[in-house]
Amino acid sequence: MRGGRSPWFVASPQPPRHDINESITCDVLIVGAGITGSLVAERLTRQGLDVVIIDREIPGRGSTAASTSMLLWEIDRPLTTLSEYYGLERAARGFRASYQAVHGLQALVAMLGIPCELRRRSSIYLASGSDGAELLEEHRLRRRVGLPGEYLDHGTLLDAFGLSRAGAIVSPGAADADPLQLSRGLLQVAAIRGARLFDAEAIAFDAADVAPRLARAGEADQAESLPELPTKLSLGLRHFLTLISHGGRAAQCDVRLHKKGRIAEGCRILAP
Repeated sequence: MRGGRSPWFVASPQPPRHDINESITCDVLIVGAGITGSLVAERLTRQGLDVVIIDREIPGRGSTAASTSMLLWEIDRPLTTLSEYYGLERAARGFRASYQAVHGLQALVAMLGIPCELRRRSSIYLASGSDGAELLEEHRLRRRVGLPGEYLDHGTLLDAFGLSRAGAIVSPGAADADPLQLSRGLLQVAAIRGARLFDAEAIAFDAADVAPRLARAGEADQAESLPELPTKLSLGLRHFLTLISHGGRAAQCDVRLHKKGRIAEGCRILAP
């Protein structure tokens, strides 16, 4: 839900954005400079890759600014349900990976010294009905695969938190943080390592040239009528990474172009 002014709109430094007006080369292109793109940029620059990031908006002012700030390792579907779909071991691997990801992010923030008000938290998973039997079974299954958490019955939950439900699972390992400060902090780190941030957007894919075509931010609507430059500006890429965000969910395509379904080795980006 978004309305009014985001609580995360605070003064925080961000690397400068540039216009694409000359030929450059890079190893990886990241489309979008929000929290997802910033995390990817930090990771890839840590691996020594030459990274270019493009965004048509002020970095972090999209879905990142609408974040609830919660870093939860618990998956939307219960472990009991996922076990029915995929088997217990595969379902447990998903939960463990999510748990380790939150811990890894906390460790990364500490290592890089990013000031984002990150705090360790516990989460409360409340029973949805008048009977806590299903949630108790969820708790038992989690304990069986080594996931942390404590089951609270109605009385204990009411005494501890003032919540009147049949039961709850209280789990450690969660956290919260200012998402805008975290995103911009990661961008700063990537920029210090050499990542470049451009004020632009990807608008099309040129299959003939094996290249995504860019427009300067705000010119996408006029892209079809823009005159073609005498010399095309291009980026020589070893990989093309695009991040497309849909309602807070990010789909990542590494090397493969999400629309063309083909390997994009050595592709180029055509500037406006």
